[in-house]
Amino acid sequence: MSADKSQLKQNEDYLTDFTPEDYLKTTSSNFEDEGGLRKFFFACYNEIYKSGAVKGRRLMDVGTGPIPISVVTAEPYVQEIFFSDYAPSNRDYLYQWLIGSSRQDFKALFQYVTKLENKGQHWEERSSALKNKVGGIFPVDLLNDKVFGENLFPHFDVITSSLTFESAANEVADWEKFAKRLSKFQKPGGHFVINGVMGCTFYNVGPIKFQAFPISKDKLQESFTNAGYTIQYFKDHAGPPKEENVISNYEKGFVMHCIRN
Repeated sequence: MSADKSQLKQNEDYLTDFTPEDYLKTTSSNFEDEGGLRKFFFACYNEIYKSGAVKGRRLMDVGTGPIPISVVTAEPYVQEIFFSDYAPSNRDYLYQWLIGSSRQDFKALFQYVTKLENKGQHWEERSSALKNKVGGIFPVDLLNDKVFGENLFPHFDVITSSLTFESAANEVADWEKFAKRLSKFQKPGGHFVINGVMGCTFYNVGPIKFQAFPISKDKLQESFTNAGYTIQYFKDHAGPPKEENVISNYEKGFVMHCIRN
């Protein structure tokens, strides 16, 4: 499966063409689909956090999107959580969920995580715990040297990001730039937990195709090493045959945990 690059949406198009409802229908209705990609992500999240290797006071999630997928597992291990996204529509969607005015409660997400952890926690209890730790929802632009604009933050103990770098990058060098820009918000010893896809050139959000940059494993790891991180954990997961994947053309999914030098 391929796509004409000239027809792909990118960068500023997220401000006008990215629809949270379509994204949720396309990618988040069933955590067992997408060739097992989400299932793989959550299994790795659970392994990383359950080990006790990642914990701290403050966590920033970069590119949260309209649903807090990458922070639900992390919630018990930090005290304060911040969301960020480039698209105002996603930030508003998160805010409406946070204040309880949204029809979307992300029940399937919280049920999936609590079932995986097998601690007997009810999904609503986990949802409330996460909401109580959210300290704010902020704009972020990885292509800008000031990724969080004029907002100033103390250092974060943990930075997380899911399926964001490949969506924002236009070339290999961008991955290292993004990691370096975010590293300024961490002290030595800070944790970076990132997941995404490799070898992917596009993904669908409803009827619209968005561009992705097809990073390789070697270049991905090299980017973070050059940005001042030491890789502690890396796993990848082969995608389904491209002709069977109606959402994107990714080759492999990955989850990586790094520590700031």
